[in-house]
Amino acid sequence: MLRIGFWTHLLIIINMVAMLAGGFWIGREGLAGLQSRVTGLERLVELRAVKMLEVTAYSPTERETDSTPYINASMQRVRAGTVAVSRDLWGEGWVFGKRVYIEGLGVYEIADLMHVRWKNRVDIFMPKTSWAREFGLQSKAVALLDL
Repeated sequence: MLRIGFWTHLLIIINMVAMLAGGFWIGREGLAGLQSRVTGLERLVELRAVKMLEVTAYSPTERETDSTPYINASMQRVRAGTVAVSRDLWGEGWVFGKRVYIEGLGVYEIADLMHVRWKNRVDIFMPKTSWAREFGLQSKAVALLDL
């Protein structure tokens, strides 16, 4: 049941992003073309782009980041809708500017890196420390989107 919900959300997000970019995901090939794209997407996602990861949250404090808590590793100001990834994921192509879909939470842009001690983890930026603490540690399916 988790898989059905995850795939449904992922396809909705992909369609929304494609429409915002000025394209139509279904295209001229109709439903048959849509089915082949969905099958291709499922293969891509199964082979490399979806992982079960620990998902945490962080806020802009020196205790949680470094001496410049309002500037992330991509040299941009921190903002809602971004995440930091562990360096093992960075080495697998989860780099700045790419987007990830986190099960049940939505799409985020990779804009920061986590400390080397963390592995297989995504850290969501939250503006308030209390929100980050309340979020806690969760295990979620996370998909790297090639959009």
